[in-house]
Amino acid sequence: MECILKDEDVKEIADRYRFICNLTSDFFYCMAVASDGPMNITWVEGAHQELTGYSAEDICNSEDWVSIVYPDDIPIVKNAARILLENRQHSCDYRIKAKSGNLRWVRDHARPVWSDKENRVTAIIGAIQNVTSQKRSEAALRASENRYRQFFLEDLSGAYITKPDGKMIACNPAFARIFGFDSVQHALKSDLNQIYRKSSSRSAFLEALKQKKKLVNYSSIMSRIDGTPIHTVENTIGIFDEQGNLVEIKGFLVDVTRQLKLEAQLKKARKMETVGTLAGGIAHEFNNLLMTIQGNASLIRYDLDNADPHYQMLEKIVTAVNRGVKLTQKLLGYAKKGKYEVQPLDLNQLIKESAGAFGPMPRDIAIQYDLAETLKTIQADRDQMEQVLTNLLNNAIDAISGRGTVHLQTSNVTHESIHATLYDPIPGNYIKLVVADNGSGMDQQTRERIFDPFFTTKGMGSGKGLGLASVYGIIKSHGGYIEVESEKNHGTSFSVFLPASRKVVSAPRAATDSSRAKGGVVLIADDEEMVLEVGAGFLTRLGFTVLTAKNGHEAVEVYVNNREAIDLVILDMIMPHMGGGQAFDKIKHINPEVRVLLSSGYDADGQARAILGRGCDGFIQKPFTMRELSGKINEILSL
Repeated sequence: MECILKDEDVKEIADRYRFICNLTSDFFYCMAVASDGPMNITWVEGAHQELTGYSAEDICNSEDWVSIVYPDDIPIVKNAARILLENRQHSCDYRIKAKSGNLRWVRDHARPVWSDKENRVTAIIGAIQNVTSQKRSEAALRASENRYRQFFLEDLSGAYITKPDGKMIACNPAFARIFGFDSVQHALKSDLNQIYRKSSSRSAFLEALKQKKKLVNYSSIMSRIDGTPIHTVENTIGIFDEQGNLVEIKGFLVDVTRQLKLEAQLKKARKMETVGTLAGGIAHEFNNLLMTIQGNASLIRYDLDNADPHYQMLEKIVTAVNRGVKLTQKLLGYAKKGKYEVQPLDLNQLIKESAGAFGPMPRDIAIQYDLAETLKTIQADRDQMEQVLTNLLNNAIDAISGRGTVHLQTSNVTHESIHATLYDPIPGNYIKLVVADNGSGMDQQTRERIFDPFFTTKGMGSGKGLGLASVYGIIKSHGGYIEVESEKNHGTSFSVFLPASRKVVSAPRAATDSSRAKGGVVLIADDEEMVLEVGAGFLTRLGFTVLTAKNGHEAVEVYVNNREAIDLVILDMIMPHMGGGQAFDKIKHINPEVRVLLSSGYDADGQARAILGRGCDGFIQKPFTMRELSGKINEILSL
């Protein structure tokens, strides 16, 4: 039975359909497809106004729907049209430009209407949905995922997710690298329990996490897969189920092994600096005492006949003082305050002379030389470098029991050859000196303490523990570095690096008559009364008229009153109220031609070098003998 619809029925159905369309956020359309290709929208309904800003009339009268499609997305729309004309349904997302100018994302669901009569698609009907908010949410989610992925995968700390039993769920490349895995996949196949040094450490970690729910800066000693121990610090949270059971662990950890090592080295360096400052101060005061003892003994001996029974006693006092001088030299070397007369040196020549003057070697110990033929010069204090060589040779010989060899090698290198230092070496050219032996070697504990002052592996009374400590200080004060490699029963190798110089070694100066008295007037200033008396006594014995001052102010005042008569001024570097440097500047201002000899127990943080650089004529280290003082005076006055 055929159902015939009245006009009012059709109108009611159309109104009902229109009402339903208006209840949705979509808009519906019908597009007629001409036989020659053009497609025009003939009907729209729904939320078209809200979505596009255009009325139904505007859209239907538009010659081309593509005109409001965002240009970059036109290929998407054209591809959709091609598929629909092949009589296939299609959905696609693209952007349109609304009347307001805003871009909006839409999802277009369309299907073709096929005409059997014309044997082609004659229309396309579809629904367009506003998916702008959805697209924004998806973009935000992708950005969030990308940030998380970048943070997780590219972070320098090791990120991981595991089960409480140690089964790995996820980790980043940094985690795999820290523990020595070939890849993330390799790490995921492992058991986290395997990288704990002790099972008790893992148990303690889990117990702490269960109690605190999260751990901040938790320290552990773990190990790489090759067994190498590493120190880690991690921040971890536990994931718990409704019953309070730990079900998952998420964390980030950092390998702090190198940091802890550097901190330990820095702490040691600061300790050595502190001890060095103390040692330097003690040595300086000790030198003043030695100066008094040695000076008075020398003055008494000067007036005695060799046959006098007291003469030999004085000789013993002087010998003991000389031993004390060597001890203070080691203290000053460690304190980096013993470098005075810096000059270009040929290290190869110095090695040959020092080794030759070392005395007869033990019968079963041989010295092998491997010295570079074109070795650059160094800027150094000769006495200090001799002390370095002597101490290193002593150390090598003492390490050999029975037959053995001491190997001395020099070469030209750069800063790239220096490795085992706390700080990055200053770029440039260096001279490398290696003193190696095949003796008993050292274990790690001993190796870490060899440069500590007063540390010695020798028996009680056999060593003072200042030899290598002074070597360390001397090398540092010359801007150099020292490394040591040693293994128990496999010998020891010390490598010294000193900045290379382009200066040429100067010819030795002709010797002066150090015992000849010049006569004339000398002003000597020192705040130590006993040292001042000894110095004045030396000068009097040498035939000089002596003027004295107890500080820098007095020295300047005495010089102003006697400037025409004074031939030489001897200034102690460290005096109260006005030191030797200030006194020198004032006296030099009064008379630019004045001759000045600087005296000190040590080089106070480079002050002596600075004063010498301002025109001071010479330097003499306390304690000094009458012969040494005479030589310095004759040297300066003969200039």
